[in-house]
Amino acid sequence: MTRSVPLPTEPTDTHVGSAAGRGAPGRVAEVHAQTRRGLIVAAGFAVAAVLSMVARAGWWMPLDYGSALAEPAVVRKAAGMFDLSHMGEIEVRGPWVTTSYYKDPAEDKFHDGWLRTGDVGTIDSRGFIRISDRAKDVVKSGGEWISSLDLERALLEHPDVREVAVIAAPDQRWGERPLACVALKEGSTATPEELRDFLKGKVAKWWLPDLWSYIENVPRTSVGKYDKKLLRTQLADGALDVKSGGPSKA
Repeated sequence: MTRSVPLPTEPTDTHVGSAAGRGAPGRVAEVHAQTRRGLIVAAGFAVAAVLSMVARAGWWMPLDYGSALAEPAVVRKAAGMFDLSHMGEIEVRGPWVTTSYYKDPAEDKFHDGWLRTGDVGTIDSRGFIRISDRAKDVVKSGGEWISSLDLERALLEHPDVREVAVIAAPDQRWGERPLACVALKEGSTATPEELRDFLKGKVAKWWLPDLWSYIENVPRTSVGKYDKKLLRTQLADGALDVKSGGPSKA
């Protein structure tokens, strides 16, 4: 979700704000880059209000980057070890970061004194964090992870796509493959092959979705977020009309 107000063409004394939740569209970063009027862009992990801020963004970095104010780490669940070179779940620890919940062990939320954020991303050599997805939404294909958010952002650049949500579909060979649930703009007729071709060069070849489902609207939760849990249930129940958009070639 994104909420913003028009920016004036000339500097004024008016304070203008823009707030974004989930993956902020590229347009938000573009506006920030064009204005640079002393705006401070901050991002944090919203984990049960455990901490008020974990990362902040620099003006020269995209909005999905930030440098950590608490000690971060990226964990590859498959290897069970810290690994900065690959996408993994982001964990944090620090003097103001909780190590447990009151009267609730919640063992799946903590790891040897680290708070598991549920966010997936990478940390570069400068310590900047890039959040790529939620752990529950990432597509695990052939031992590698595919960001559903990055695929959604790329598909939203297509002029015929109004909404899109990417979920993991079971695959006998690869474990999971991406399924793109697409809501087209009125009157649009873009085919899976056309959308797949549009993605070529924008994402890794093995990220290209093999499966597609055309839906009227992407279902949302009570707070307006994409309800991917419902889409996964509909897929399991056979309620989604799934079409092939080309064979997987990893």
